[in-house]
Amino acid sequence: AAKTPAAPWQGKGNLNLASTGFINDSYDYGLLMNTLALCDLPWRFTWIGGIRRPDDKKLLEKLQKEIGRRKWLDRFMVTGTVSKENRDELLSNTHIYCAFFKYKSSSESLATAIGGRTMILATSLPLMREMSDNFPIMIIAPSEPSAMAKAIRRMATEKALQKSLRKALARYCNEYNRERTAGRLVSFYEKEIIG
Repeated sequence: AAKTPAAPWQGKGNLNLASTGFINDSYDYGLLMNTLALCDLPWRFTWIGGIRRPDDKKLLEKLQKEIGRRKWLDRFMVTGTVSKENRDELLSNTHIYCAFFKYKSSSESLATAIGGRTMILATSLPLMREMSDNFPIMIIAPSEPSAMAKAIRRMATEKALQKSLRKALARYCNEYNRERTAGRLVSFYEKEIIG
């Protein structure tokens, strides 16, 4: 994922919000839309990805219709399918990653945000809570627009919170980097198979 995270928002220009992955019904688009409507900062949102299955085309059309209805055509962009390099570049310009999953999360989407060391705002799901128990790498808020909008404001403006999230993300990425994880797997298999 992206090597350098976006510098914290400085209070000028757009607060860049994003999510990544395939558009599908496990993501709470209603919560996202209603949260953005309550957000009192000059935000821009980018959905980095597109659809994977023909069945999801209706969901994308519904999302685009809602973006138009809210007159957000200049503030809310759906990129469609992008290369890994383009995804990482877009992520490196993101201030806050919105992981608004309903009942499951795309671990790849979440891993992309974590690997990019992007500050994450997430819904309260078991995976999110479990990850945050060991490393406080994200803010978890109730699935309620005003709570999410308040959390976005805190993450965008509170320097101490930004610093603690960035420090936790760096520690998490160091602890769970590819080489170290592969080494643990090899050790595990050696113990189990060789004895």
